[in-house]
Amino acid sequence: MAQAVAIQMTAHRFLHLLSRFERDDRGAAAIEFAIIAPVLVLGALAAVDFGFAAMERMRLDSALRSAAQSAMGDPGVTTVSNVLTAAASASPPTARSATAFATPTRFCACPQSPSVAVVCSSTCGGASYTYIYYRLEGSSTYTGLYWPRPINIQSTTLVQVR
Repeated sequence: MAQAVAIQMTAHRFLHLLSRFERDDRGAAAIEFAIIAPVLVLGALAAVDFGFAAMERMRLDSALRSAAQSAMGDPGVTTVSNVLTAAASASPPTARSATAFATPTRFCACPQSPSVAVVCSSTCGGASYTYIYYRLEGSSTYTGLYWPRPINIQSTTLVQVR
């Protein structure tokens, strides 16, 4: 009987202690923060990496736009390539990126299908003349600070001369 009373007293003390912890919320915010903080930090670091990758894309597009503006006057492939090189070197890539530009391509095509190259002196479907196009291509690979895989960035611009 004494043993049963002792067990009952121990159970009562345990329930009392448990109810005391149940009502005590000191330190709850610290525990919640410890659970959420790593997720927030990783999310912020990923946002920084993707921000730098977006900046690299804008740098690539800016160089292609400068060359496209030059190509509108049809100065020739060499001149457009020089403008592209100059525009790319005006805003150099970051230390974590590698950029490559393909040689601009000049070709003629019919207005109905600009992806099919034709002879520049030919006509398209009757009396319509061929248009001159320049295709400018660039690619960049951004290696993130925290993102584990490289981010490949590609951009192509098609410019119609006439």
